[in-house]
Amino acid sequence: MGKPFLLCQPSSAQNDSFRLLSEAVASLDIAPSSFLTPLAFAPTTLAPIPTNDTIQALRVAAHAGDCDACASLKHLYCMLIPEGLLSNSTATAATATTSWSPSACTITTTPGTMTPPTVPTTLPLVTAPAQPVSEDQAILQACQAEFDALSRASSLREVIEQVEEGHVQQIRDKYGPHKGRQPHPLWENVKVTINRRERLHAQLMNEFAGDKVHFFDFFTRQPQDESGSSNGKRKASGESLFALRKVVEAIPRRDKDLRGERQRDVYRGDEGDFSEAKWQDCWGSMNSWEVWRAMGMEKID
Repeated sequence: MGKPFLLCQPSSAQNDSFRLLSEAVASLDIAPSSFLTPLAFAPTTLAPIPTNDTIQALRVAAHAGDCDACASLKHLYCMLIPEGLLSNSTATAATATTSWSPSACTITTTPGTMTPPTVPTTLPLVTAPAQPVSEDQAILQACQAEFDALSRASSLREVIEQVEEGHVQQIRDKYGPHKGRQPHPLWENVKVTINRRERLHAQLMNEFAGDKVHFFDFFTRQPQDESGSSNGKRKASGESLFALRKVVEAIPRRDKDLRGERQRDVYRGDEGDFSEAKWQDCWGSMNSWEVWRAMGMEKID
């Protein structure tokens, strides 16, 4: 008898994702289909380990009756959780409601030969799509669920929180371009979403010196009174932040207007070039957004 070996060893940072995926499979009382075997997945073809957000999104969709999400969870489980990757307590939770165990994904070897794993002859009834989900489909669905979880944050507060918690950088690291590495084919699907979030956070840090109270106060809309003019007072019930896309798209317009303002003679020094001192005399410590608003040229909507 040969000794079973693992397709890959997880890092400590992956353990939580493995546990969450195992619990998701157990909660649905599902098992991998017989057509899914570890022999189909070489380590070089595996997608990045799915994040907790991805697994949770698939779990919610599966509980809502999405057959594709259900099949994707089964597929990812079989690909990523061979025997021995989970602790005894986690493995017990994963197998408590199903007769299938991760041992179905273990490959046994003998010197010079490789024997396909034994597939259980009896599996619990599950709801599955009419057509088997291919490896590429499962990977695509997992990645798309991760992108959807990122895009669900729409307000400026949620977006800034995503950046500060590292979710945006995590997606860039997994799918974006790096030195000596081409971007993942799915990078085009999420590139604009990532870039907008990074540009917004750069405004917080560079223009508002990281002061989030000042930042969110500035980008809160002024409520309108019945006559349609601003009443000058902000009411909590009427507060709403500008949209992320509108703020980011306003940046080049702001910069263009400020470049034009800097060309005025009033800001020229003795030698005829732009004088930062005269600019400061006029606008003080106001940042670019505040100057743009004070000039009466602000156009965010």
